[in-house]
Amino acid sequence: MFSLLSKRPKLQDMLKTSVRDARAVESRLLLASSTMSRFHGALQNALTTATYLNQLVKPCEEAGVDISAAVRLESANVLWGQGEMTASIRMLHDLKRSTASQSQLVRVGKPELLANLVGHDIGLERSDMSTDFFQGTSNFSG
Repeated sequence: MFSLLSKRPKLQDMLKTSVRDARAVESRLLLASSTMSRFHGALQNALTTATYLNQLVKPCEEAGVDISAAVRLESANVLWGQGEMTASIRMLHDLKRSTASQSQLVRVGKPELLANLVGHDIGLERSDMSTDFFQGTSNFSG
């Protein structure tokens, strides 16, 4: 609905809203939808939503709404849920290195970003350790 609103000037006039407001609401709702999908294990829906959000970054910027950091964080979380651990950690590292602007619609704070990064790093280490453990025991002849 908000996607339609952001594309139709006549609707915006009728509802007394702007493209910026429509894009902002649309982005927040899509971010929340992706988060809820991940929470409920609907990973394909979360991936679809994150992909759509990535396509919205440029139109949102054109409307004066910066969602790039929040979209990258959500995309990294979706990738982690899909088992793409290395890509997820790489995205979080890139996000950490980038300077988050004050104009972000949804601010991605350093504490949240670092908590995700540390949690993902620990999860990856555990995964590597369990793989090593099981590979070592498969050669056991007893």
